Amino acid sequence: MARKPRLEYAGAIYHAMGRGDHGEAVFRTDADRACFLATLGEVCGRTGWGIHAYVLMGNHYHLLLETPEPNLVTGMQWLQGTYTKRFNAAHRTWGHLFSGRYKAIPVDPAPNYFLAAADYIHLNPVRVKGYDFEASALADHVWSSYPGYVSPGKRPDWLKVRRVLGELGLEDSRGGRMRFARRMAARVLEVRHADKPWEADEQWRRIRRGWHLGSEAFKAEMLDRVAQVLSGDGGTPFGGTVIRAHDERRAEELLEVGMTRLGIGNSDLPGKPGCSPDKYALAWLVRRNTGVYRSPTDTGTCPFTWDSDGDGVSDGDEVRAGTNPNLRDDVFRILSLAPKTGDFIMSVGQPYEVRWSSVAGKTYSVFRTTNLIEGFTVLRSNVLATPPINTFIDTLPPDPKASYTIGVE
Repeated sequence: MARKPRLEYAGAIYHAMGRGDHGEAVFRTDADRACFLATLGEVCGRTGWGIHAYVLMGNHYHLLLETPEPNLVTGMQWLQGTYTKRFNAAHRTWGHLFSGRYKAIPVDPAPNYFLAAADYIHLNPVRVKGYDFEASALADHVWSSYPGYVSPGKRPDWLKVRRVLGELGLEDSRGGRMRFARRMAARVLEVRHADKPWEADEQWRRIRRGWHLGSEAFKAEMLDRVAQVLSGDGGTPFGGTVIRAHDERRAEELLEVGMTRLGIGNSDLPGKPGCSPDKYALAWLVRRNTGVYRSPTDTGTCPFTWDSDGDGVSDGDEVRAGTNPNLRDDVFRILSLAPKTGDFIMSVGQPYEVRWSSVAGKTYSVFRTTNLIEGFTVLRSNVLATPPINTFIDTLPPDPKASYTIGVE
C-alpha cells in the first residue's frame, strides 16, 4: 500500500489518525480511553506538541496537533507504541494493535483549513451511522476535546483551545464558549441534513483521502519540501500520492523547458500529428525525468493526455506502444528490434532489424533518432505493406541509443 507523506518541519500542523488492525477496537473500555489520553499528555510533555482537537472512537482516533519542533515521527511512534504496550498489558494480549502506520497529513494554518480539520474531528461522533440526533448532544461524547472547549473544567492541561476560538473571533470566556457551542450546534444540523454526512464540508473529502489540506500555495510549499527530501541520498519516506504530485509539477516545468528549446508553444501542439518529432521529444523528456505517464493537468498542455484519433487510447500510450496516435484503425506495433542475427551478445556491429505488424494497402515510413529531444529523421519512406509483418534493416552504424518509430503514410 502506498504510504502517505511524512513531512516534518517546525511549526507544522497535522491531522493525524490511527486505526485498529483489521478494523478492530483500540479502545475496549473507558479505562483504555483514559490510558490513551494520559499517554497523549505524556507525549506532549516529551515533544512540546500542542493538541488543538481530538476524538476517540471505537476503533480509531483523530488528532489535530501542532509540532513546534520537527518531531512528528518520533512522537507518533512513541504514542502508538507506548499505548499498545499498555493496552496489551491491561488485556493480557500481544502483537499489533494499530493497522500499519498512522496517517498524518499537513494542514494549512489558514483559518478555513485549520477550522475544517477541527470541525471534522469534533463532529466525528455525529457522523456515525445510526447516531440519534434527538437523544444525544455533541457534548455527550466525553472522549472528545469538544467538552473541554465549552467547559474549562473538563479540559486537560495539554489541550490548546485558544487558536480554534481565536480563528472564529471568539475569546476563551463564558460568552465566547457559548457562541462556539451555538456554532457547533448549527454544524451538527448541517451533518444531519447532508446526503453524505462524511462530506458535509467540501474540505472533508480531502482530509479523508488527500495527502495535504490547504491552498494551492500551501501545496506548492509542501512540494518544495518534498523536493528537498528527494534531493538527498537517504531514500524517501513518501508514497504514491505525494510522489505523483511532485512528478506532475516537475513534468509541467520540463514541458515549458522543452517547448522553449523546440521553439513552440502550447497552441502549436494540437495541430501537430500525434507522431510528430516535437511530441515524441516532449513525451520522452517527461517520461525520462519523472514518473508521469498522463498529463499533469487537465488543461491539455501535455501531449500524453491527447487522443488525436479518438480510439480511446492517449497519444502518450500509443507512442510507447508503437502505434500511430493519428489513425483510429491503426493497430500495428513494433514487434521486435534486434541485430539482424538476432543475438545481441555475438552480433556487435550488426545492423538492426525492425519488425512491425502491417495491414494490406498501407504504406509506411521508418524513423530513427539517437536523441529524442532533437527529433526523428526518416530512414525510409513509401515502404509497402507486406502483411502480416514488415521487416526493415537499418544499414546505418548500430547505436545502443537508437530509437525507432513507424509512421503510416
